[in-house]
Amino acid sequence: MLAAESGGIPDAVSDTVATLFQNNVEWVEAALPDSMSQAERLRKAQHLVAAMQGAMMLAINQHDFKIFDNIVRDLMASIEI
Repeated sequence: MLAAESGGIPDAVSDTVATLFQNNVEWVEAALPDSMSQAERLRKAQHLVAAMQGAMMLAINQHDFKIFDNIVRDLMASIEI
């Protein structure tokens, strides 16, 4: 949620949250196959991180972590790597 509020929180907090998200994207990007172009790995990594963050927010809001599990399972089944 802090990422969505970046415009209204202290710069130091916003910068730390941005670094966390960037680190997550880079970690996922590095795990994707080298057969994908760098641009394709970056796009796919951003998509995966964003989708999992949304799944986590929905699962927490609904007090049902099966939602997260199901969304991630469907997401992983749908990606082409």
